[in-house]
Amino acid sequence: MQATVFCKTTAKATQSFFVKVGGREYFLFQQDFRKSNKEFFRKIFIYLGQYRDRMSQNLLAKMYQFSMKI
Repeated sequence: MQATVFCKTTAKATQSFFVKVGGREYFLFQQDFRKSNKEFFRKIFIYLGQYRDRMSQNLLAKMYQFSMKI
């Protein structure tokens, strides 16, 4: 089963992130982009750990590499 992560703008400068698995959407967290990106990436890896068995290792590796650049 493949999972995809996507976001929706829910308020000004705020986006909600979801994972879609098997046709169903599951809320991950919200990010206020007026805040630090470090906080964002700390949160995303905590929440994505719950879905590690449903996401490809390539996607997790790309996200990790991106987060290490900031």
